[in-house]
Amino acid sequence: MRTVILIIMVFIASEIYSQSKMRLLISELTISNFKINLHDEVYDEDETDGPFIYLKCVLNNNSDTNINLFPSKANIYMSFRYNGLDYIVNTETRPFTNIDSLLIFPKEQVCFYIGSNFLLGTPIWDEKREDYSQVLLKIIPTVKIHYKGEDVNLFSTQILNVHLSLDGARMF
Repeated sequence: MRTVILIIMVFIASEIYSQSKMRLLISELTISNFKINLHDEVYDEDETDGPFIYLKCVLNNNSDTNINLFPSKANIYMSFRYNGLDYIVNTETRPFTNIDSLLIFPKEQVCFYIGSNFLLGTPIWDEKREDYSQVLLKIIPTVKIHYKGEDVNLFSTQILNVHLSLDGARMF
């Protein structure tokens, strides 16, 4: 029994240590297409897919050693919470996930980008809804990025900047 507890404690300690060496954060979160007028005779077809989220994510190497990541083998996804339910959105992070091996030097950072009509396919999305402002006020503070690789499992710790694009332009 003591051996099992010791193994669990070592695993938890190593996970905490590896998390402290790398840090993942969202430096910019931009939302567009959150307010549209469906009564216009002509509107952009992308607008009817609901809000579009664009994320600039930053991986920081806070250690004094080089860290090698393998983005092509990693699973990167976005999650958020709305009305007590958790949602997971598979993301497209190319060309970042096309990289087989990425060496990050000490105190260096690497950026990657995610873009998605993240509500499409969830019960939150409604093709007749014209304004998602109130919905987004609840969702934005809960947005997280998860990077799960062979040797590292990271969750974003904060969102630094939030932008609302009123012109409906997609950033990705």
